[in-house]
Amino acid sequence: MRRSPRSRSKSLFWAALLLAAAPALFAQAGGTPISPTPKAALTQSAALVSNRQYESAYRLLDQADPANKDPSIAVAKLHILLQDSVTSDKDRSFTLADLKEGEALSDLVPHAATLTRVSFDAEKVLGDLIASNPANGVLRQALGDFYLDARLRYGDSWEKDGKTLVALALENFKKAQELGDNDPTVDARLGLLYLVDRDYAKSIDSYQRAFKAGGAKANTDDVYNAAYAYLLSGDTANALRYAQAAADGYTEPREKTDALRLVAEIYGKAGEDENAIAAYRKVLEAAADDTLALEHLVDLYLKQGDLSNASATATHLFGLFPSNPDAAQFLTQVYLAHKQSGELLSLFRKLEGSYTTDDATLGNIQYYEGLLLARDGKRAEAVAQLQAAKGHLLTAFPGNTKVFEQIDRVIEEIKSGEKSAP
Repeated sequence: MRRSPRSRSKSLFWAALLLAAAPALFAQAGGTPISPTPKAALTQSAALVSNRQYESAYRLLDQADPANKDPSIAVAKLHILLQDSVTSDKDRSFTLADLKEGEALSDLVPHAATLTRVSFDAEKVLGDLIASNPANGVLRQALGDFYLDARLRYGDSWEKDGKTLVALALENFKKAQELGDNDPTVDARLGLLYLVDRDYAKSIDSYQRAFKAGGAKANTDDVYNAAYAYLLSGDTANALRYAQAAADGYTEPREKTDALRLVAEIYGKAGEDENAIAAYRKVLEAAADDTLALEHLVDLYLKQGDLSNASATATHLFGLFPSNPDAAQFLTQVYLAHKQSGELLSLFRKLEGSYTTDDATLGNIQYYEGLLLARDGKRAEAVAQLQAAKGHLLTAFPGNTKVFEQIDRVIEEIKSGEKSAP
């Protein structure tokens, strides 16, 4: 599988806060700031988060409780940092921003150095609060969220290894439930943890409890992850049902595309090639240049003997990365896997005609065409094509001597009859 489980509880968390209008936070005369009450800060910050004003929301909470003594404020701060920061450094420091209309957090990543940076030691802050509020299950849930986030972001590269992070997250989520925290999010988090830990049966059980407790409006990320758990457990029927539900539930294009791709992969795993092709076409309707969908379609079309659609899709795919050797290498591998060397040679020659003024791309095509000709025993043609490729690549990359040395070695091997396959 080429994806990672998703984790998001923003909507469930903020929906639990009151959204009534908060008292004025600044004095009417002189503009002197007045520290808001915790209740007012939580109300105001929830409204700011809903408007994607994440830095302002965090500042408001920090103004109300700069020493992190209030459990509700500390938890709200952590949720903003884990879910709505631009960047995170080992989940110890974070960059925050207020988003403009049409702006996404990912758009600001290249400019993170110019943004507000906030430090927050969740283990210490929540640990101290748990020590003084031992019956507070929400604090345990928040600490579990922190360890889960560290596991998903950093794996074994964090201060604690991945296995330890999973164990700590499980411990805190289970403790939260023991303390009476009946938030369906806890079961959903347990489902995600078990999924990460490859315990698919427990993952499915946890997600089912979360869905039952949460009612009809399940979090779409949790539905997606449940599909993933079912697929990895071998239950393709339920995997398909949940993956389609996730695709229907997502509105953000990238997430919808990912769920549609999962639907297609499930069909492929089940051997339903026609349905898989139809599903991958839906992916391309949402994202015309989706590389994974194009790769799978080339493979499926070749498997079905649909050489025309295979060629058209391969041409589209190659055009996304024409000068990257990986593009020609992939086409070589997939066409030869289906015993279509003649079709591949025709494709390469067609592509040659489309890139006559692009030396890097033309050299790339001719190199792999030369290897293909050598494989088919056409040594003289192969050498000529490889020499032509070398000429174009010399023009495109005059300083890359390793490439030219490699081509020379291949030519010598072909001349001596040793090189017979790409």
